Amino acid sequence: MLLKNHWLIFILLLLFVACDESLPLRIVPQNALEITRIIANQESSDAGIFIAIDITGVNGYSETFQDMVTVKGNVHIWWARKPEVQANVPIGNQHFKPPTRISGKVLTLDPGEEFRLETFWYLDTVDGKNIIDMLDFSNGAVVDGLVTAAPEKFNLEVQLALFAETGLMHSKRHEFILKGWKLAESSPPE
Repeated sequence: MLLKNHWLIFILLLLFVACDESLPLRIVPQNALEITRIIANQESSDAGIFIAIDITGVNGYSETFQDMVTVKGNVHIWWARKPEVQANVPIGNQHFKPPTRISGKVLTLDPGEEFRLETFWYLDTVDGKNIIDMLDFSNGAVVDGLVTAAPEKFNLEVQLALFAETGLMHSKRHEFILKGWKLAESSPPE
């Protein structure tokens, strides 16, 4: 019994006499993650025209990032010819797409590994208007019951944060063309 008490005292002494030095703080460099590519494609469905926005980024740091992820991001869109016409599309965890390695809410990014998100803009502006209603259809040809608008250039920029320690990523400005169309107004029967 006395021998067991000596071992217990010895272990307790080791714990109290152990080194008091803490580990150095881990400093993650700024711009460890970066947005490397944005693709904005016009698509359509039964509901009409929309823009699919594909965002690709990379871990440019020499270490793996693995942590709970809470995406906080936004795609800011504005009309090149009318910059006061703007839209904002939020980005969240639900927008991750393969090949992103996410399990539950844990994202893993090895050095050089890419992540991908995809979101959609349904042509609504910040003030609740629809871009289709603002396009110029005056010279559009009517084909198969549809009238086309003059193509318009739009710009977008992405702001995105994946992990608190890696900070906010900013994309370069990206341009895309919107080719609008709508049902041609029919003449009333005579």
